[in-house]
Amino acid sequence: MVIFALVSTSFADDTHKVRLYFGVHGNTSQSSMSNEGQTIDNGNIKSNPNLSITAGVEGNTEKYENIRLLIGGELFFDYINKTMVQGNQTWTSMGIWTEYYLMAGQPIYKTNFLTGLRGKIGLNLFNLIDLYGHTGLLYWDRDLYVRINDDPKWDLYIDGDKLLANWKIMPFVGLGTTVHITDHWAINASYMKVMRSKIQGVWRDSQGVLYNYNQGNFNIGIDVLTIGIVYYF
Repeated sequence: MVIFALVSTSFADDTHKVRLYFGVHGNTSQSSMSNEGQTIDNGNIKSNPNLSITAGVEGNTEKYENIRLLIGGELFFDYINKTMVQGNQTWTSMGIWTEYYLMAGQPIYKTNFLTGLRGKIGLNLFNLIDLYGHTGLLYWDRDLYVRINDDPKWDLYIDGDKLLANWKIMPFVGLGTTVHITDHWAINASYMKVMRSKIQGVWRDSQGVLYNYNQGNFNIGIDVLTIGIVYYF
């Protein structure tokens, strides 16, 4: 996730109230996968470093002593390229019976990239350091390797549509900081936590054999950390 630095006029004229910027970052992410609170990934949940880019606009208020209120918005793109693999082999329900999962050791889903729009609000301190929070909506592009059942006879009662069962538009929240080096260049670090998504309709195959997960769904999540440089025009 690339982050927009809050506008700062450390090295610029105070008439600079609105500025455009472009950023290039490296990112790393941590994914998760669970079913009814039980972790089901194989523990290999961190991605290798990849590229993030961003472009946006930021503005500030009049300076009050050494503090400014900063607001802005940006478009971002985070390349992730991480596959999650099921790690557990069995499921024990209430300590009564144990079922074996056919997908143990197999890939479940792969995150390709995250892209979206976010807004931010925060403070610029001493015309040098920006501290802010950000939130927005993103599109979580992923490949799903498990089967989603879509039996028309249940469509009036449960969500059987494959698009809704693998919903990819998610809200997120995060924090960031920027240190302005010159009038045009800054260093930025940012953290983003995406709301967990539920993948539904993956319980049994057409023969009634337990295909993957108990109760027919599992939850996935992803957090992203980026560090990089931002250029202000």
